[in-house]
Amino acid sequence: MEQRSADGDNPTRAASTGAPPNNHHLSRRKAIAAGAAAISALGIGAHLTVAAPVSTDEVEPTIAQVITGSGVILRRKSQVWINEPGIVEGSTVLITLLGDIGTYVGPMLSVSIVPGRGFNLDLGVTAGRTTPFNYLIIRPAGPITSGVPGPIGATGPAGPIGVTGPTGPTGPTGPRGDSGGAGGAGGFLFGNGGAGGDGGAGGIGGQGGDGGLLGDGGAGGAGGTGGAGGTGATGGQGGNGGVG
Repeated sequence: MEQRSADGDNPTRAASTGAPPNNHHLSRRKAIAAGAAAISALGIGAHLTVAAPVSTDEVEPTIAQVITGSGVILRRKSQVWINEPGIVEGSTVLITLLGDIGTYVGPMLSVSIVPGRGFNLDLGVTAGRTTPFNYLIIRPAGPITSGVPGPIGATGPAGPIGVTGPTGPTGPTGPRGDSGGAGGAGGFLFGNGGAGGDGGAGGIGGQGGDGGLLGDGGAGGAGGTGGAGGTGATGGQGGNGGVG
């Protein structure tokens, strides 16, 4: 309820008779406010920037080699040496115990690498039981390299010889040459007969002319020359001589 002061101008609210404020909530709010003030004073978050995404084209592909194996930790022993020449500097060694070792190992387990030789497994505590284990060695990733070109393949066998084609047809026979002209007859009495003309290529020579009464007959013309592969023609016949 409201009460008025003596002068009646300013109303005043009567004191509440409800439950007192929750001190637990007030303490929690004060702690949160104090923590926020401390973070702000240290500058944490003031220099954070959003990382730019990296294009996959800018990432060089790599490949890591792995080596697997197994070993045994003997009872009442805390260390074991594993020969592994393939291990290198920067390799990661993962150990998986394959049974209850009988002792709590926890974070005390450690591995010491000797590059090119192997590694030492130290449990940090003495094993209560003989326990086998597996290990996985991850060598540092390296760039992917191209493989060695393979050998050139052998030459295949020669193909079969092709079939001989048929003989072409025989060409037509060339035209026969013209025959030589006949020689002229000799004079009536003593004239000699004229010689027969020579035949053309492949032609027959002309016949010699007849002689006069007392003259000689003309010589027959020469036969024409045979064509390629052809037979030469026969020479012409000589003329008849005269009487006497």
